[in-house]
Amino acid sequence: MALSQAFLIALFISAIVFDKIVVDANIAKSMYINWRNNEAAIVGSDDLQLALDQTSGSGAESKRTFLFGSFEMLIKLVTGNSAGTVTSYYLSSDGSKHDEIDFEFLGNVSGQPYVVHTNIYTQGNGSREQQFYLWFDPTADYHNYTIFWNPIEIVWYIDSVPIRVFRNYQDKGIAYPNEQGMRIYVSIWDGDSWATEGGRIKINWANAPFIARFRQFRPRACYWDGTVSINQCATNSPANWWTSPMYNQLNSTQMGQMKLVRDNYLIYDYCIDTERFNGQMPPECYLDETF
Repeated sequence: MALSQAFLIALFISAIVFDKIVVDANIAKSMYINWRNNEAAIVGSDDLQLALDQTSGSGAESKRTFLFGSFEMLIKLVTGNSAGTVTSYYLSSDGSKHDEIDFEFLGNVSGQPYVVHTNIYTQGNGSREQQFYLWFDPTADYHNYTIFWNPIEIVWYIDSVPIRVFRNYQDKGIAYPNEQGMRIYVSIWDGDSWATEGGRIKINWANAPFIARFRQFRPRACYWDGTVSINQCATNSPANWWTSPMYNQLNSTQMGQMKLVRDNYLIYDYCIDTERFNGQMPPECYLDETF
């Protein structure tokens, strides 16, 4: 999908990157493959290749569990005709009342834009989808996808540009993920019942295996050590950098970035789908997510 030169320039000028800290971590040390086919592998110390063929998809997960912080991954998506495939990068806890924060990348017919599908589950309840077209070709090179999560808000970033915010409104009766540790998961799987044009376009298995590549997984986050971590990870301290007031809300430049993306590339927002909810919209849809 073509992007205006003005839009690219605006994003470049306004780009704000997280304060970087070198993390002693790589994929070989911090993740393992938890389901696979013959093509899935960790290559060297910091490259992960996941594959989907007619026998199976594949996936990996972090060895540690976390509560709050930022979680970065460089991802290069499936090239060519990837219709029906889903590549996922997400945080999740366990159980029927799990919490989850999602990036999912819905495959496309060659020449058509990838769709980025975002969602959040709290206490097992999801249905908070927002979808975007990407403003670049995510198959030509690696791009940075970051989930930032603290006691105040969750922010989804692409190449340091915020695209979505979900704030903590527990005081208004809206559940927020702050009491369950989550692991990081990546996977590629068969989603052709729904992923591309609502399932109308199916996977062409002649193009298999479909390969997604991951590198430089960087968690800058609080380790989960059981329920004691609920307070420890939320305490405002220099070690818990994510609790600094500067991360309680987007700054004006970041809000401008997000508005540019949402004005140009947001294609679905559950908060405006009145037909789906029969006019009874989720309560957070009436609240400010960016103040």
